[in-house]
Amino acid sequence: MHTPRPRLLHSLLSVAALALITTAFPRLCLAPASAQAHEVTSAVVVPIRDASGSSDPMLADKATDALALALEDSKSYRVIPKEDLARELKSSDLTPPLDENQQSRVGKNLQADVVFTATLTSCSVSDAGAVRVGMDLRAYNVKIAAVLNGAAVEVTTTALPGWNKDPLPVVNEALRQVAEQAVATLQSRTVRHGNVDLVDDEGVITTNLGINDGVTLGTRLRVDRGRWDASRGEEVMDPIGVIEMTGVQVRLSQARVVSGMMPSMGDRVYVLYTPPSVAKKIQQGHATTQNLRYLAGLALIVGIVATGTGANSYSPPGITAFLAQGAPGATPLVQINVSRGENPDPEHTHAWLFFRGQTAGFVADPLAEGTTPLDGGPLIAVVKQGNLNYYDDHTPNPLVDLDGLSASVSYTYDNAGASATVTATATYNNAALVLGDTYYYKAARLIEPITPSIPGQTTTTAAAFSNITFTVTPTNALGNASQATGGVTYLLPATTVSPDLTSSVDPSNPTFQWSVSAATGTTQFQVQVYSDASLTTQVATSPLLTYPAGQLTMRYPRPGHSDAAMTLPGGASLVWVVVSRTQGQANPSCSVLGVRTLPFLVSGAQPFTTVTTPPGKAGTGTAAVRSVRPSAVRGFWNEVQLRRPGR
Repeated sequence: MHTPRPRLLHSLLSVAALALITTAFPRLCLAPASAQAHEVTSAVVVPIRDASGSSDPMLADKATDALALALEDSKSYRVIPKEDLARELKSSDLTPPLDENQQSRVGKNLQADVVFTATLTSCSVSDAGAVRVGMDLRAYNVKIAAVLNGAAVEVTTTALPGWNKDPLPVVNEALRQVAEQAVATLQSRTVRHGNVDLVDDEGVITTNLGINDGVTLGTRLRVDRGRWDASRGEEVMDPIGVIEMTGVQVRLSQARVVSGMMPSMGDRVYVLYTPPSVAKKIQQGHATTQNLRYLAGLALIVGIVATGTGANSYSPPGITAFLAQGAPGATPLVQINVSRGENPDPEHTHAWLFFRGQTAGFVADPLAEGTTPLDGGPLIAVVKQGNLNYYDDHTPNPLVDLDGLSASVSYTYDNAGASATVTATATYNNAALVLGDTYYYKAARLIEPITPSIPGQTTTTAAAFSNITFTVTPTNALGNASQATGGVTYLLPATTVSPDLTSSVDPSNPTFQWSVSAATGTTQFQVQVYSDASLTTQVATSPLLTYPAGQLTMRYPRPGHSDAAMTLPGGASLVWVVVSRTQGQANPSCSVLGVRTLPFLVSGAQPFTTVTTPPGKAGTGTAAVRSVRPSAVRGFWNEVQLRRPGR
């Protein structure tokens, strides 16, 4: 006789089997974060709807512009010009606000990936000049044809002592802040697409999305099923229904159907954006505490959650650092690329802390006594963003030794079914980078702790240097620090000396001279000659030349060395640069017109000209015998005897 299995036990066993597979073979299930290329998404920003009750007729237009700028500044979006959008709306006879069908039409016609719509939910100015403004942002994915992301945020700007009652500047600043906060929140909540991994005979749906992907109880997902379209010769995805999360763990989740058909194994799932007010009502309908207890017990059984406590429950991030130039000749900065590691994802990361030291073994702990700019790796930045790809360490004004900064971070998280809060405050100094010094970097994250926290547990450190403090409650919200990056020696690009625009250069024996601002370590140089100022077409290049420390003026060909001279075209207008990098360190990166990069620091492009090549000098043959010896250019032309072929 068949005995029905308990539904909960069957679901847990199914989930346990899948969790064990993904735990045992993580490389097969998860692509490393460092391998994912950073892509720029094409976006349309529809004029924002003003529901704030403000009497300012231009408020919505200014908010729209602020949102477009915030999206561009995030370096993740390329916003289509509003003039193009205006023409499209006019030709399609559409007036915002747009429904989803209209957003789809506009997005396809403008070849956009995402259509952003937003509503200003509040805007008020206090007597002291503080502005409170709210924004509800939605991101419609044109290809998927659904709103897959969004953010509802509200900011309050700081009151201004002695405010002159002019609302224009304070409101504009508030719009900038709320737009940037909305974009940052939206980016931190981006969730990858997933799949249905299992549908058991009890109707329990298991997906491969979990806590690490930012899903929670009550999250709703659209289910698409692929079919072969013979007329198009490709697979197309058809929406078949919507499912809702009823249980979540680190890498898996269980769901039930709320509309449409029952999914099948292999169906694609997309997380739908649910406004916070709606999500809260959905979550209240679930037995949150009971489900989390069952799932936490299961996670411990199959080994998903680390057995350590506090921040050790998360893998530390990985980072790399190198010198980066925005253009040839520009002052470089140190760019630190971040890799989040296996977890947590941006949804559970609320800020990044960056540290700088002068040895690879420096201590990157803001809670450690004696952490000052003088004796270790001081805290140099607190970046309040979860979805962070890189951080730029600029050198402050050289006339200012220390750049005093401060930051505060506060956020709530689900702590075993109850709402808990993390608060952190920091004051720190970003000491100026010193030319010729070598630096190492580490990073840590402010995260949502998996393990329960102790209410009121606070650690505060006031280091010997009075401007550096760090406070975090609870302490396990500070994740483990990364390993140190490789050393980065802070150098400026070389400066070209000669030839310059006034020079007439011998094309068969050119000499190049340049200077450098600091001499430390072993540096490699290379002379590169181009036919154009955009450094597109290379004419000639020297080998990589290695110069020891202490030599501040260089020349190629080098006196006393058997360097092969370059041969350049005669009678040409050319430009030259000298590129450099420190041997044994990560290659620098110089952006050339934003379309390609060179693995060097690059000097400014210096124009020069070569004198006209004498007849027959290029070895192409002539029709007559010539004998010429101009005396104006020493060492250039030699007397030659050229004959017709065959004679």
